[in-house]
Amino acid sequence: MPADKTYDLDDSDAFWVANSWSPFPRVAEEIEAQLAKYKQDVDEVNQRTGGSKDGVEFDGTDLIGNTKHLMNAVNSLPELTERKKMIDKHTNIATVLLGHIKDRSLDAYYLLFDPRPLEREVADSSEKQSSS
Repeated sequence: MPADKTYDLDDSDAFWVANSWSPFPRVAEEIEAQLAKYKQDVDEVNQRTGGSKDGVEFDGTDLIGNTKHLMNAVNSLPELTERKKMIDKHTNIATVLLGHIKDRSLDAYYLLFDPRPLEREVADSSEKQSSS
Protein backbone atom coordinates (compact mmCIF):
# COMPACT_ATOMS: atom_id res chain seq x y z
CA MET A 1 0.00 0.00 0.00
CA PRO A 2 1.46 3.39 -0.98
CA ALA A 3 2.28 5.90 1.74
CA ASP A 4 -0.23 8.65 2.34
CA LYS A 5 0.70 12.02 0.92
CA THR A 6 0.42 15.15 3.00
CA TYR A 7 -0.12 18.67 1.75
CA ASP A 8 0.11 22.05 3.43
CA LEU A 9 -2.91 24.21 2.71
CA ASP A 10 -2.61 27.78 3.88
CA ASP A 11 -2.99 31.36 2.72
CA SER A 12 -0.02 30.99 0.35
CA ASP A 13 -2.09 28.58 -1.75
CA ALA A 14 -4.26 30.75 -4.02
CA PHE A 15 -6.53 27.85 -5.01
CA TRP A 16 -7.18 27.01 -1.36
CA VAL A 17 -7.90 30.64 -0.50
CA ALA A 18 -10.34 30.97 -3.40
CA ASN A 19 -12.14 27.64 -2.91
CA SER A 20 -11.81 26.52 0.71
CA TRP A 21 -15.42 27.42 1.54
CA SER A 22 -16.92 26.30 -1.76
CA PRO A 23 -19.09 23.17 -1.96
CA PHE A 24 -17.25 20.14 -3.31
CA PRO A 25 -18.95 20.11 -6.74
CA ARG A 26 -17.85 23.71 -7.31
CA VAL A 27 -14.28 22.87 -6.29
CA ALA A 28 -14.24 19.96 -8.75
CA GLU A 29 -15.46 22.29 -11.51
CA GLU A 30 -12.74 24.81 -10.64
CA ILE A 31 -10.06 22.11 -10.77
CA GLU A 32 -11.30 21.14 -14.23
CA ALA A 33 -11.28 24.79 -15.32
CA GLN A 34 -7.73 25.30 -14.02
CA LEU A 35 -6.57 22.14 -15.81
CA ALA A 36 -8.20 23.24 -19.08
CA LYS A 37 -6.55 26.68 -18.80
CA TYR A 38 -3.18 25.07 -18.07
CA LYS A 39 -3.48 22.77 -21.11
CA GLN A 40 -4.45 25.74 -23.29
CA ASP A 41 -1.43 27.71 -22.09
CA VAL A 42 0.91 24.75 -22.72
CA ASP A 43 -0.54 24.34 -26.22
CA GLU A 44 0.05 28.06 -26.90
CA VAL A 45 3.67 27.76 -25.80
CA ASN A 46 4.11 24.69 -28.00
CA GLN A 47 2.59 26.44 -31.00
CA ARG A 48 4.74 29.54 -30.55
CA THR A 49 7.93 27.51 -30.24
CA GLY A 50 7.17 25.10 -33.07
CA GLY A 51 6.53 22.22 -30.69
CA SER A 52 3.38 21.10 -32.51
CA LYS A 53 3.57 22.01 -36.18
CA ASP A 54 2.33 18.67 -37.49
CA GLY A 55 5.80 17.39 -38.36
CA VAL A 56 6.85 20.51 -40.29
CA GLU A 57 10.59 20.94 -39.89
CA PHE A 58 12.14 24.22 -38.80
CA ASP A 59 13.65 25.96 -41.82
CA GLY A 60 15.32 28.90 -40.02
CA THR A 61 13.54 31.63 -41.99
CA ASP A 62 12.39 33.43 -38.85
CA LEU A 63 15.25 32.70 -36.50
CA ILE A 64 14.93 35.94 -34.50
CA GLY A 65 11.17 35.52 -34.02
CA ASN A 66 11.60 31.88 -33.04
CA THR A 67 14.39 32.78 -30.63
CA LYS A 68 12.11 35.31 -28.91
CA HIS A 69 9.35 32.70 -28.66
CA LEU A 70 11.79 30.17 -27.23
CA MET A 71 13.02 32.68 -24.65
CA ASN A 72 9.42 33.46 -23.64
CA ALA A 73 8.70 29.74 -23.40
CA VAL A 74 11.75 29.16 -21.20
CA ASN A 75 10.69 32.07 -18.99
CA SER A 76 7.14 30.70 -18.69
CA LEU A 77 8.25 27.17 -17.72
CA PRO A 78 8.67 27.82 -13.97
CA GLU A 79 5.18 29.36 -13.74
CA LEU A 80 3.63 26.52 -15.77
CA THR A 81 5.44 23.95 -13.63
CA GLU A 82 4.13 25.54 -10.42
CA ARG A 83 0.58 25.68 -11.81
CA LYS A 84 0.80 21.99 -12.75
CA LYS A 85 2.00 21.09 -9.25
CA MET A 86 -0.91 23.07 -7.76
CA ILE A 87 -3.43 21.38 -10.06
CA ASP A 88 -1.99 17.93 -9.30
CA LYS A 89 -2.05 18.60 -5.56
CA HIS A 90 -5.68 19.69 -5.54
CA THR A 91 -6.68 16.90 -7.93
CA ASN A 92 -5.13 14.37 -5.54
CA ILE A 93 -6.89 15.93 -2.56
CA ALA A 94 -10.23 16.04 -4.41
CA THR A 95 -9.88 12.41 -5.52
CA VAL A 96 -9.35 11.23 -1.94
CA LEU A 97 -12.19 13.42 -0.69
CA LEU A 98 -14.50 12.10 -3.40
CA GLY A 99 -13.76 8.55 -2.27
CA HIS A 100 -14.74 9.45 1.30
CA ILE A 101 -17.82 11.34 0.11
CA LYS A 102 -19.01 8.34 -1.93
CA ASP A 103 -18.20 5.86 0.87
CA ARG A 104 -20.41 7.81 3.25
CA SER A 105 -23.07 8.74 0.65
CA LEU A 106 -22.51 12.38 1.47
CA ASP A 107 -23.21 13.27 -2.16
CA ALA A 108 -26.84 12.14 -1.71
CA TYR A 109 -27.04 14.04 1.58
CA TYR A 110 -25.69 17.18 -0.08
CA LEU A 111 -28.36 16.97 -2.78
CA LEU A 112 -31.05 17.10 -0.11
CA PHE A 113 -29.84 20.53 0.96
CA ASP A 114 -28.47 21.93 -2.29
CA PRO A 115 -30.45 25.12 -3.04
CA ARG A 116 -29.64 25.09 -6.77
CA PRO A 117 -32.21 22.44 -7.82
CA LEU A 118 -34.88 24.43 -5.95
CA GLU A 119 -33.76 27.63 -7.66
CA ARG A 120 -34.05 25.88 -11.05
CA GLU A 121 -37.53 24.59 -10.20
CA VAL A 122 -38.66 28.09 -9.20
CA ALA A 123 -37.19 29.54 -12.41
CA ASP A 124 -38.84 26.82 -14.50
CA SER A 125 -42.24 27.35 -12.88
CA SER A 126 -42.04 31.12 -13.31
CA GLU A 127 -41.15 30.66 -16.99
CA LYS A 128 -44.15 28.37 -17.46
CA GLN A 129 -46.44 30.90 -15.79
CA SER A 130 -45.16 33.78 -17.90
CA SER A 131 -45.61 31.83 -21.14
CA SER A 132 -49.21 30.88 -20.28
